[in-house]
Amino acid sequence: MKRFLLLAVLIPHIIFAEDIYFKVTENTPTWDYRYEPTPDNIDGEILKGSIVLGVSGVSFSRLEGVYEDVAFQRIQNDDEDMLIYANSVIPFETQDLFEKKLLYSPENILISSVYVNAFQPAKRDIIYLHNKTAWDEFITMINKEYGSDGYNNWWDYYGAPDRLILTQTTLTFLSNVKADSHLFIKNIAKSKDGYIITVKKRIIEGYKQKDDKYWKWPNPEKHELFNILLIPDGDFVDLYLENKNNFIDTFVFANKEFMTQLNNLKYDRPVDLTKVKWPKRADGSMDYSSSVSATDINNTEETENTNDSTIEKSAKKGSGLKIILIAGIAVLLGGGAAVFLIKRKA
Repeated sequence: MKRFLLLAVLIPHIIFAEDIYFKVTENTPTWDYRYEPTPDNIDGEILKGSIVLGVSGVSFSRLEGVYEDVAFQRIQNDDEDMLIYANSVIPFETQDLFEKKLLYSPENILISSVYVNAFQPAKRDIIYLHNKTAWDEFITMINKEYGSDGYNNWWDYYGAPDRLILTQTTLTFLSNVKADSHLFIKNIAKSKDGYIITVKKRIIEGYKQKDDKYWKWPNPEKHELFNILLIPDGDFVDLYLENKNNFIDTFVFANKEFMTQLNNLKYDRPVDLTKVKWPKRADGSMDYSSSVSATDINNTEETENTNDSTIEKSAKKGSGLKIILIAGIAVLLGGGAAVFLIKRKA
């Protein structure tokens, strides 16, 4: 009778709990979340089979050079916050799991597909236009609080591309100018063309949720749990909110060479696309044009200025991004990659 009364108390708490719990799949070391994890400051261990509470999405550390871009999950165990390896937990209640090839890897990360289009000549401004409202608000805030200090263009503040960090327990959206957003995963269910992911938005008590205006997640007071449709398609991952009528974004897998050339574009250095792996759909198709004409490269001038929240062509000599052909153009059969270098005209 006492056992029945105990279950009667615990089961409703578990079923209707607002928190999302994870299950530890292997013995894993723990770190104090307040400090950078290192091999020397491990402060404990959680055993396989333990049930822990999700606190936030993924964060990264190089573990003092021992490993590169290690993904950590912040969790709570016995009322103590800590960091553990993100790949050592799964949702406590899930019926399925993601394929391993979809999960975060520093060798092949998911970035918004807008950056593929940005490689086309004279289209660096696509990076700005994709998040125009967020960029304008961010730069206005910077200029108001700290002064422009000579930085008036969006690329002066550009740090990293919008990314999706996918683990078995969280969808973590990282953005250069939009607020990051963390969605805890309660359940993963395979569908005929991908996954139906039941998630809950991470809410920090006492803080205004700045990501609301950008990510458009449901009001947590009305819909605490909601579904994300994740549809893998070759090198692409399409995301929808609840159904295919509510598109969120498309992400593509990008390797280190892709990211190297994207950084070159960001800093207006020569861009070599000969080694870039162009993402393809499962049927071999692509969502963008990879062929570029000599006219496009030789005669196009790109300039951007966000002082008045617009992109304008500058009349000032040398202010634009000049794109010129310095290598022969070839479209590789099967790869479909345009081979060229772009750099600033002297």
